[in-house]
Amino acid sequence: MSQILKIEKMKMASKSNVLWESNWSNSEQKGEIPIKIPKEILKCKQVQREIVFSCGQALKNLSLVQQVKLHGKDIERWDFDFGFVIPNSVNSWESVIEAAKEGTIGPEILSGNLTIDTAFYDGDKLIASNRVRVFYV
Repeated sequence: MSQILKIEKMKMASKSNVLWESNWSNSEQKGEIPIKIPKEILKCKQVQREIVFSCGQALKNLSLVQQVKLHGKDIERWDFDFGFVIPNSVNSWESVIEAAKEGTIGPEILSGNLTIDTAFYDGDKLIASNRVRVFYV
């Protein structure tokens, strides 16, 4: 993880129920991170996601790119723009993801085969990234 930006926490929720939450503030995220998410999340029409991150210096144009891969092949991509970030700050970033209306893949195929690559950029410069491997339980 970068000295510039550190992911503190990530969570996924449906309405007011938190279905999965991490707390990485006291750990170093190196390599691939396995996460266990309740398979019920796949039945949700919408999923609210929150990323909490700390930033040691000012960033002019923070953006986030997430690439979802199944068996190593890209199946989805999300791009988000955050903009200016104040130095020495802790920030929360929330988004709502709409579920596909049809053609969803079951947890028995996705579990252990799905990865999510998250990359943070300041303009065109990569400043932090991680990869999680999703296991549905």
